[in-house]
Amino acid sequence: MDTFISEQIKRLDTSLDFAFTKHVQEYSSAQQANGSEFLVRATQELSSTTPLPFEKVRDYLEQFSQTKGTEDDLGWLFIGKCALAVYGHVFSDVLNLTLPVSESIDYWNSIEGSSSREMYYALQTMPFRLYTLFSDAMNRVQSIPSLFSSSDYLLTQLFPVHSKKSFSARRFFQLSSLQKRRPFLLQMIHEEIRLKREALEKFRSDQAANLGMLLMASPQFNTHNVGPEIFRTTVANQVKQSVHMLNVLLNPTKEQQQAETLTQLSSTATDRDAINREQVVADLLQIVEQWPEVRKSNLGAVQASHGIPSTWMRYWIPITVSYFVGQWSLRYLLKRRGDIIQFTQEFASTVYDFLTNWVWDPVKKVWETIRLKDQRLGLLSKQGLQSDLASLERMVVGFAKDNMHLTESDLAKLAIDIREGDISVVLKEYEKEIKNPLKNVILGDLLQAILIQIQKTKVDVDLAMSALDKLLKSNELNFAFLAVAPSMLVTWASASWLKDILQGKSKQRMTKTGLPIHETLRKTVDYQNTTTTIERMAAEDDDK
Repeated sequence: MDTFISEQIKRLDTSLDFAFTKHVQEYSSAQQANGSEFLVRATQELSSTTPLPFEKVRDYLEQFSQTKGTEDDLGWLFIGKCALAVYGHVFSDVLNLTLPVSESIDYWNSIEGSSSREMYYALQTMPFRLYTLFSDAMNRVQSIPSLFSSSDYLLTQLFPVHSKKSFSARRFFQLSSLQKRRPFLLQMIHEEIRLKREALEKFRSDQAANLGMLLMASPQFNTHNVGPEIFRTTVANQVKQSVHMLNVLLNPTKEQQQAETLTQLSSTATDRDAINREQVVADLLQIVEQWPEVRKSNLGAVQASHGIPSTWMRYWIPITVSYFVGQWSLRYLLKRRGDIIQFTQEFASTVYDFLTNWVWDPVKKVWETIRLKDQRLGLLSKQGLQSDLASLERMVVGFAKDNMHLTESDLAKLAIDIREGDISVVLKEYEKEIKNPLKNVILGDLLQAILIQIQKTKVDVDLAMSALDKLLKSNELNFAFLAVAPSMLVTWASASWLKDILQGKSKQRMTKTGLPIHETLRKTVDYQNTTTTIERMAAEDDDK
């Protein structure tokens, strides 16, 4: 918001400088007049991008009011820049007033309508209400019978907001009995919250209307196609218009509406009669001196009557409960100190083991798998399979050479069949030998045939294990990611949960800050559109 106001003031200041440079023809001679050095220096400081504080502007205006000279153009330039500085400060203050008021409205909206929150608010404010009642009663101790015979007195002391609305206790008792049989105390609290919220909303609407008036009636120093004699009159009219508008903000009246004020400002701007420069400076000085106090008093009065309760009033219950709960917790912690220390150590050890064994080590294994450094998934070596297959080949070839007397070419062909898994030669002999098992075990070749088949079974198992080994190695990276996925999922979920908790609080703070500003700007724009429509309709009526 400060950036928007700074840009607005910078634009108006540039317009004023352009008009002065274009229409004042004897600027160099005016500088030599009495007191012009002060005006040039003050004008340069007022033209800086950083707005001067009210105290500095007031000092410049006081010095200028004591300066006697003929430098009318330069003097009106100085007055115009002072008016812009005052306009910028007032604009910023009016805009900043809406934020605490909007926060108070949000506070009452969060309480209103909830019976539990309204009762909690009643408990929060009950000590203050009782203190107000008893302190006022002690001050009027001489009229005790008449005081306590009036229920209106008790209600207005316990619920100060209602006293400003001229509440009748008997009338309110009748009201509360008609509304859903709500308890009297809860109904009083509900009405108090409603009255405070409505008062704050009205104040915020008034501030939005003031913002709209400040935007609509900002000083305009565009003096194109006019002579240098008109410059001082134009600037004087704009300054007088700004002074009149700021006086309206200082002394608002219920009868005078902002639309009427804008009409008066327009008529003021078209008046080209001679304007007393000393009177304009005096009016600016009055605004500079009165505005800070008026701003503080307005906000202070609204916040004191209808704003958020004080910090002590809002937190005395949690502080009291925390005190007793803290004492009990401290005694419990001291009594179970050993168990708590052990639990803390075990919890820390569990977290460390989880991060080490289920996060760090699996991730490290994935890295080693990618770098082809991990070979622990191999079930057997290639050399072991080759040696078992060669042993089977020699056993079958030797068996065939001893029992069948095959030629070298037949033995070579038999070796090829054995590599392909065909040992039918041994199986045929085994079928013959098994017919007389006892005899052939001692005198025949049955035992040798059985041992060859055992070797063949071993080779088949090695081949199956080799195929499984290839399958494992081809999916080794998938297994590594599968092992690390659950732990990483748990870690990510925990981190996301903590992040949502922390960011949720910051988003709530941003929402509480941003929504009131957005609401105020929306109302300001609506007011501007309404005022523009009214002025256009009035102009059309004048034309007719």
